[in-house]
Amino acid sequence: MSILVGIAVGLTLTILDLEALGGLGAAVACLHLFLVPGLGLGLLGFGIKTRRATRIRFGLALVLAAVASFVASGMLLNRKIEASKAAGDELCVALESCRQSSGRYPENLQALVPEWLSAVPWTSMGLFRSVPFDYRPEPQRDDYTLGFHSTFLIYCARARATTWKCDD
Repeated sequence: MSILVGIAVGLTLTILDLEALGGLGAAVACLHLFLVPGLGLGLLGFGIKTRRATRIRFGLALVLAAVASFVASGMLLNRKIEASKAAGDELCVALESCRQSSGRYPENLQALVPEWLSAVPWTSMGLFRSVPFDYRPEPQRDDYTLGFHSTFLIYCARARATTWKCDD
């Protein structure tokens, strides 16, 4: 039973981590980094002190679930960020084609369809919902910022003459 609880908690944490919940990212990070491992360590310590095998198993399962899901989330998140950057680079090529043709960047990304793109791509962030890119043209539309929100309050962005930078 404790193994099943650990697996369920681990999967839940991984899904929450990878869903890119925007403003809830800090709450998910606290849950993942402090609450679940803290509860697991508390149960483990209390189980050892009182010699209760069930508490020891549940505590160990929670600690292992938190660690395993954190490692899995990190590996999957890196792949999702790289895929989002690649899709963003394709958008940048279309934006540059638009600027070369019209002399300025478009007001929004939808203006690139259908001449430069068949459809506006989405980021790879989020598991159960589509997460769009943030696009902000400069007022004179001679430059832009393209970005996306990741998890744990990470924001990745680039402009015309810069490469991707992710703050964390």
